[in-house]
Amino acid sequence: MAERKATITRRTKETSIKVEVNIDGSSKSEITTGIRFFDNMLDQLAQHGTFDLKISANGSDQHHVVEDVAITLGRAFNQAL
Repeated sequence: MAERKATITRRTKETSIKVEVNIDGSSKSEITTGIRFFDNMLDQLAQHGTFDLKISANGSDQHHVVEDVAITLGRAFNQAL
């Protein structure tokens, strides 16, 4: 079976995002967005979904960080699958 992994980066005027996902992982996560509650929710997603997730994000506005992480995470899952 092929590895179901992906790494996606997204850079805009407001944000810089990197997402790595391994669908067949073991619930490992390294998440840093600068938004503690959001980090916790993404960690729970990896834990309960039993996949590995590594996210590094920073930006000038929390709204744009959350939005661009969601876009990048969706693209990573799409590519991995």
